[in-house]
Amino acid sequence: MNRLLPFALAALSWTPATAQEVPLQAVIAAALDHGAKVARADLKIASAQGVAQQAAGAFDWHANARAGWSRLYYPRVQSVGGTQVLTNDLQDSWSAQVSAGASKLFRNGIQIQPGITFYPGSSASAAQTFGLTRPVPNMNIQIPLLHGLDGTNMAAANERASVQEVGAAQLERTAAQQQAAMEAAQSYWRALAAAEEENLLMTELANSLSFLDAQRKLMAAGQITPLALEQAVIARANRQKQLDAIRREGAEARASLTALLQRDDEIPLPTLARAFPDMDESSIATLREPPLVESALRDRPDLRALEDYVAAASERLIAARHERDPKVNLVLDPNGFFVNLTYSFEGNTEKGGESAAAARMADASLNLAELKEQIRRDVALGVAALRASVAALAERRHSQQMLA
Repeated sequence: MNRLLPFALAALSWTPATAQEVPLQAVIAAALDHGAKVARADLKIASAQGVAQQAAGAFDWHANARAGWSRLYYPRVQSVGGTQVLTNDLQDSWSAQVSAGASKLFRNGIQIQPGITFYPGSSASAAQTFGLTRPVPNMNIQIPLLHGLDGTNMAAANERASVQEVGAAQLERTAAQQQAAMEAAQSYWRALAAAEEENLLMTELANSLSFLDAQRKLMAAGQITPLALEQAVIARANRQKQLDAIRREGAEARASLTALLQRDDEIPLPTLARAFPDMDESSIATLREPPLVESALRDRPDLRALEDYVAAASERLIAARHERDPKVNLVLDPNGFFVNLTYSFEGNTEKGGESAAAARMADASLNLAELKEQIRRDVALGVAALRASVAALAERRHSQQMLA
């Protein structure tokens, strides 16, 4: 029994260990590690890289082959006086036919298609088929007539635009990281502020009960009017509404933090007094909007991403306009030389592609202009809000000193 006494005393003196408070750095790290914004940005980069690889595939070598059986018609051979001669009689036979070739599109718009056709194992001689069964090499060269060698064809423009869009997606990921960190910090401070304000409102509501009792006694004694009591009841009801709103806001902020930290238990948070860093209030008075706007327009990754999207849309628009140009095909083989000219008189396909590219270009330019205006508004509102907050803090400090 005496040996169990120390354990019993230890059990009576045990107090549960307090959970470690979550700092702001842990919340921001969680947002950057597995936040939804960064994850979606990673998926967009992967998609853009796939599109860029697909666009570069237009310049790969492509092989093609065709094999089968075809019927050949040729003059019958007859022996006359020991000499083989061709007669007017026609005979035919089935023979294997093989065609093989390759194609390559270059970034200057020129396309080549070398190939060869032959009849392996034909029972007819070359003389009987008039050279048809001989191996026949061929070459097809396609050249843009007006914009050859300048790289403004659709395939090259798509490749350049896709590469620019990959860079834009990477810049958007950087912007998503910044936004995720900012939103995580806002949720953190909202949760702390809501907890602080909830405690204050609960204290006020508790004190208001005593105040209402005193008001009722004064009204019963005829020292105040019923209107004064009604005003006190309305003020307490308004405080209750504020408390409900603050509790909802705090619950939403804590839910965001719980999702970021991937925890199921209650997250211990510090008070504002322990968590809020020391501010240098003197530097806020020196803030000026023009330098801040200029810095944002120069360094914000989401703005630079939109600039890359505008450049990519411009590449596709130029190429779409050049798609209407006529094209020349040179066909070479041992039996002849041919020139083919292709041009669409109505050009509906080309005009439609140009209109769509122009619309995408205008949309990208509009998005860029809207973001610039939004940056200017955000900077102006942010500076004004920061100055108002510092002024309110100074006023409350002055009031606290006067009350002391």
